Amino acid sequence: MINNIILQEKKLNFIIPNEIDPNINIFTVITGKNGVGKSRLLSIIASHFLNENEDRKFIRGRREHTEKQSYELNYTVPPKKVITVSTSAFDKFPVPRRREVLNEYSYLGLRGLPSIDLSSEYISKITFKLISAVRNRELDMARIANVLNYLGYYDEIEISFSSRYSESRIKEITQSGNVFVAFEEKFLRNLMPFGSINRSLFTNEDGNISKENISYALDAMSKHATKRMGTAGTIIINKEGAKLVSETSTLDDEFMFLLEAGIMSTRNVNLRKSNSKKTFGMRNASSGEQCILMSFLGIASQITDNSLICIDEPEVCLHPEWQEKYISILMDTFKDYKDCHFIIATHSPQITSKLNPENCFILSLHDEETHNATSVINRSIDFQLATLFKAPGYKNEYLTRELINFLSELTTETLIPNEKIIEIEKIIGLKSLLADTDPVKKLLLLAEKALREKKA
Repeated sequence: MINNIILQEKKLNFIIPNEIDPNINIFTVITGKNGVGKSRLLSIIASHFLNENEDRKFIRGRREHTEKQSYELNYTVPPKKVITVSTSAFDKFPVPRRREVLNEYSYLGLRGLPSIDLSSEYISKITFKLISAVRNRELDMARIANVLNYLGYYDEIEISFSSRYSESRIKEITQSGNVFVAFEEKFLRNLMPFGSINRSLFTNEDGNISKENISYALDAMSKHATKRMGTAGTIIINKEGAKLVSETSTLDDEFMFLLEAGIMSTRNVNLRKSNSKKTFGMRNASSGEQCILMSFLGIASQITDNSLICIDEPEVCLHPEWQEKYISILMDTFKDYKDCHFIIATHSPQITSKLNPENCFILSLHDEETHNATSVINRSIDFQLATLFKAPGYKNEYLTRELINFLSELTTETLIPNEKIIEIEKIIGLKSLLADTDPVKKLLLLAEKALREKKA
């Protein structure tokens, strides 16, 4: 559990200590305008728990995220695993190099993907992690079923694959004078700038070709050969585990290596709606459905008890209705895990309004205060935009209603409770955020004048 961070001489609290239930996971939502440092803060927290001796395993190492900042992070115990999630190409999380396997850290994002088609590569990345977790029995499939059921799908995933080779291509390589040169020419040279072959698997740290891995790849390709390039089998994932449906292949280490190398790749992910017998291809889904499903399957494939999960702007690509569903699904799906702390940076009032009353907190970088989520749960969007996000917009209905009620009470000369006075003073404090042409500002100035006269 992350308690607080002291950054640039400011103390930011992620929880309210005396309001914690130790039996429930913790959710902290960070709000603030663009440029105030939400993504940077998430990056510092995630990077803090990475082993500095493994800096070379990252495209941009731990030092880039931590050493430029003077900070003090306070927590109860270090997390067993750190999971970072983003569907934006501009997150600031550490990105592992493709060949590296890190048991304590998992990045579920777009950066570092080897293709111009980020959507396809993101789906391939998540499905590989999912298949690996199921195959290694690191994942309770009942949890995946819960995710699918909650989203309205039948609890089975069908993943089809395509291959970049055929029996004739393997024969062409093996009968050449030098199989290593031939393999390099066919698969590793003249790649597009963002080709989807994982070249790092076939090069040593000194940049030279790894003959050992090329030999292993050729053996794997021969074992899982197809008559022609194209379909390479289908994996069915359900409560019974993962099963490869193929006349020639099995779901073994060699098959997984070819997937990781990009020599085989995900063609499509097919699901079935709960109320229909028709399959539904993920590539045909909206960007919002792709994001929410892949994000949750990715988290489900990596999470353990005592995990720290940092999520940067999950509302990207999501319709407001899906934003509300996102946080509800997140809290419900992973509730059986223990001692997990989810930290989410967002601009979305739909997300904050659907938090639970227990163990949910909102850290506002605008005023550097931490609030219990009960103060905003199920409150209107206009209320949250004005009070929490400090972006009331034009003709904010919450402000209009509160100011008119206050001015009406003044005319009746009834006793106005002190709590109401405090609330109006907070509203008056938003004066600089309102345009001079906004009718709400005129009401606010009237209330300010009336309050000043009342106190005189």
